[in-house]
Amino acid sequence: MDLKEQLHTHLLHLVRSRDPYFASAGHFFVQEYIREQLSEWGTVETDEFRVHGRTHQNLILHLETATNKHKPPILIGAHYDTVPGSPGADDNATGVAVLLELARIFAGARETSPATGGLRPGRIRFIG
Repeated sequence: MDLKEQLHTHLLHLVRSRDPYFASAGHFFVQEYIREQLSEWGTVETDEFRVHGRTHQNLILHLETATNKHKPPILIGAHYDTVPGSPGADDNATGVAVLLELARIFAGARETSPATGGLRPGRIRFIG
């Protein structure tokens, strides 16, 4: 599957009402989809925080490379909640789809490669 098809597949799962307060089932579905996708490339850590009396979660994938471990980490993030009444296609399903594809690409090329544009990071944190 090429990149365009991969991104479209992610969007089919992500575009839905997913406000954590008014569409919690959709929010939970998307959260689990992201967790499932990220776990293909490593252990997914959960960082919990509270907003307006409710507990929310950031999902974090840590990728290490064999070299350059002393460089500061690169953080790549996207939010997976949306506003009430919106399927969130551009807020922020597109950002999450790109985050998932970057995780896939970097996980498959942990050293310098054309897939990463020659970038040799020490650590990458994907936060959704």
